[in-house]
Amino acid sequence: MDNETNNTNLEMQETPTETPKEEEQAKTFTQDEVNRIVQERIARERVRLNGLINDDENIRMELNAERLKVAAIKELSQKGYPVDLVEFMDCSTEQTYKESLERLDKMYDMIYDKIIHEVFKAGGRQPRGGSYNTGTDKSEDRLKNAFAPKR
Repeated sequence: MDNETNNTNLEMQETPTETPKEEEQAKTFTQDEVNRIVQERIARERVRLNGLINDDENIRMELNAERLKVAAIKELSQKGYPVDLVEFMDCSTEQTYKESLERLDKMYDMIYDKIIHEVFKAGGRQPRGGSYNTGTDKSEDRLKNAFAPKR
């Protein structure tokens, strides 16, 4: 900062003082004016750099979301789910990605159980197991009793 002040003062002192018109045009700055100018320039640069930092952070977040989206597509295809379901997932952070996948698994299982129940019900049969089992199947109770620990 002192170098800038010294350079400014040197530049002003080096101007030739041959004619009175040139002396009137040359302006000297007080130390307070130089300090104010430098502080304004620092403030402008700080704002500009903060904008660049924010842009960088936004780009990192977008890249992470894309990486998680690719991982979600891979996992959906491995599970046999339609990969278009990735559009319904929140892949902004690792935690929201995992939560979305868990909710999707639960929904998919629930829908699958319901479809199985409806298919069996339409065929006049009662499905065994799953969340829609009414527990009226006697053979299932006998099977459980057969493998229950003896007292």
